[in-house]
Formats: sequence, structure tokens, C-alpha cells
Amino acid sequence: MNPKTRDPLIRLPYETWLQCLSLAIYDSADGPLPYLAVSPNWSETILSSPALWTLIILNNGEDEEARLHTFLHLSTSQLLDVMCPGNVPVKLLQSLAQHRTRIRSLEINNITEYEIIPTPLLISLGHPTMRQLTFRCPSSSNPILNALIHACPSLRSLDIDSLTEESMIVATLEEARVYIRTLANLEYLYKCTHLRSLTLVGYVDDSMPESEVRNHFLQLSSHLGPRLVKLNISLTWEKFMVFMPYFPSFIALYSATLDVLMPEKELGSPIATAIPKQGTSNLRVLSLRVPFYYSSIDDLPTHRDAVGHILGCFSENQILQDLHTFHCATYNITVEPARIASLLRCLSKARVLDLIVRKSETDIAAPIHMPNLLELSLTPLAWLAHIEAPN
Repeated sequence: MNPKTRDPLIRLPYETWLQCLSLAIYDSADGPLPYLAVSPNWSETILSSPALWTLIILNNGEDEEARLHTFLHLSTSQLLDVMCPGNVPVKLLQSLAQHRTRIRSLEINNITEYEIIPTPLLISLGHPTMRQLTFRCPSSSNPILNALIHACPSLRSLDIDSLTEESMIVATLEEARVYIRTLANLEYLYKCTHLRSLTLVGYVDDSMPESEVRNHFLQLSSHLGPRLVKLNISLTWEKFMVFMPYFPSFIALYSATLDVLMPEKELGSPIATAIPKQGTSNLRVLSLRVPFYYSSIDDLPTHRDAVGHILGCFSENQILQDLHTFHCATYNITVEPARIASLLRCLSKARVLDLIVRKSETDIAAPIHMPNLLELSLTPLAWLAHIEAPN
């Protein structure tokens, strides 16, 4: 075969080749630079493809200043995605600020040298054209974050490590990932009337009375329940059981990830939790994970009861009946096989199942029918003998 006919640039349509190369260079600070050496044809095509030069990663690498100017020049007028995983030289930020009208997304992580990097320079990177902002820095940098957000009134996505009232002023916000230290801060989210996707990071474990916890979850479900399509939330076991009765109020949810943190101490008896048998009719993707503080902790009986109770909250209600994707991981906590079997029997419409549980006896009398299953991942594999699915 002629070597030229094996060349993807010759064999594939240009748009397909461009997409393949874009995936190959994703998250690489060098971008398409290494591929210039493939052949003169590749070099010419890459240099004349502005879309390949739009991801700029400033990581204090070798020849970074030259690389930045190369990317800025060859991307022509294309919108830019900028990532700053650490402290960035002032000179580079100044060059970047000259192109701030082209910055579509900006990610700033772990910048600590505020005495060296002028605050106005960081703020100057903000512009109304920006749609996505990630700012994961110490809380001492909140004034910079708030000023950046003020400069970007058309943000669609925000990822921050400190949720404050000032940081939630963008009416256009559709997606948010925020770190919360107390449930009282949830009220700052309610003014974001276009919010569709919410990730709450950080296991909230404060000394708030249960009545106040219930009120905060009631307000959260009342304000965001009718419009959230995606929810990822991490809670301690006690707060999770308080939250569950409000889960069906998120009637627009399509995808949910629920992380439950079990403490290393003995637990009391599971709380009787009444869950309304309505809502969540749009829920199609659910991930339920029950990790420990420490993976090496002993498997305590009260933890088994608690996890079994959590699984019962789902299997005894109508939350699972329309799911097409279900991920469940209880890791090193032993769960009664009957509990797991009851859960799986609710998933008759599921097409994807990913189950990770602690190895135990799987003496289940009746088989579990899952007629729509297309993709299956089981740990331990012993459960495979009890599931009837298409070949």
C-alpha cells in the first residue's frame, strides 16, 4: 500500500481529521506542536487550522512565552480556553490580558503569589464574552474572585472553592460547582434563576440543629427542585437521611450523583425516612456511592444497617423504575444480598449497570430479570449468576 494512502490527513475528511487531532492534543500544553514534524503536509495544514491553537495551558514549562505568543497568533480570532494550573509570570498574564475579549473559558488553580501578581492584572482577564470560569484558590483570594465575576456578567458555568453571596450574582449562570462549608450558604444559590446543573462539593458536617437542616433542604428543593436537571451532592449519613424525603421534589432531574460519607464511629439505629412516592419521573442516571473516611476501617454492623437502610429508601419507592443507567458502590461495607437483589429488581428498564459491593454470600433464590441491559460491570462477579439479561 502506498504510504500516502495510510496518511489520515489524506484518507479522512478534513473535519474528521481535525476532530481526531483535537482529541489527541486535549489537555496538552504543547498542543499540536509535536505533530508539525509528521510531514510538510501536516505542518502546513496544522499551521493554517486556527481551531487547533485555541487551548492555552500556562504551566511554567520550557519556552512558555514563545509558546503563548505562537498560540495567540495562530488561533487568529478564535475564542480561547485558558488554563493556569499554578503561579503564572506577570509578563505572560499581561500578554494574555490583551486578548481577553477572546477568552471563552478561564481556569485558575492554586495561584498563591498575590504579592507578585498584581490583583488588577488578574481581574483584567475578565470580560463579558467569558462563558466559563474556574477559580480554585485560597479563600483569601475571594475579593479577586468576586471582582472577576463582576467583570463576566454573561457567565454560563462557574467552578469555585468558596461560596459567598458576592460570588452568586450572575443571573445567566446555568452550571455551578461550589464548595460549601455550611448549609446556610445554600441560600446564595437561589438568585441564580437559570441554574440547571449543580455540584455541591465538601461533606457538610456542622453542628446545625436538625430542624434547621430540614428547613435548608426544604428551601433548596423549593427553589431549585423544579429546574435542576443535574445534581451532584455529598453529605454525611445523618444529613443524607434528612435530605432523602426532599429528593423527589427535584422533579426535573435527569442525572444525580449522591455521595454518602459514613463516619468511622458506631452509628445509632437508622432513622425511619418517609419518602413521597412521586417526582423524579425524569430521572434516568443515578450514581450512589457510600465511601468511608478511611478505606481500611472495620466493617461495623451499624454501618451495614445504615447502608441497607439507604438502599431500601430507593428500592422501596419509585425512584429507580425509569432509570437507564445506575452506578452503585458500597465499597468495603457488607450489605445483605437480599437488599441488593431488591434494588436490582427495581431496575427493569436499566441499560447500564455498574455495581461494586463487598464480597459476601449471594444466595438469591429467584433470578433477577433485566431485559434491557446492554452494559454490565459487577464486583464481585458472583452476582453475574443471578442476573438474567440479553446476550
